[in-house]
Amino acid sequence: MKTPNVTDSPKAPLPVGCDDGLWLAIYDPNIRWAKHTVEVRLAQWQYGLSVTTTVGGNTRGLSIIRSAIESVCEKLEEEGCTMTAPNGDTLGFDAEESTSDEYEAMVVGARITSHQKEEP
Repeated sequence: MKTPNVTDSPKAPLPVGCDDGLWLAIYDPNIRWAKHTVEVRLAQWQYGLSVTTTVGGNTRGLSIIRSAIESVCEKLEEEGCTMTAPNGDTLGFDAEESTSDEYEAMVVGARITSHQKEEP
């Protein structure tokens, strides 16, 4: 079953400041075992990159965000990436060129985009 988000349930009550269609409308803290989809945004100068990852298990809130950021940055360290500017210019990072710590310094945001119950 898909957990509703703002775009799926436009009549759902929204937390204060969460009216831009980008946030979860409902986050049930009683769901202990869940699969969270997290979008991590990295930027350097005018270049940016959004990477989506999943975090599962018995965890909630900020620990999910931390785990997602670590996972994304480790993957980028291994595989490299290309960031894109609004005008279409690109900035590439080869595999092993930057460390996960350097990628972590480029993180400008992260958000949970879905929250689905899973069995342990």
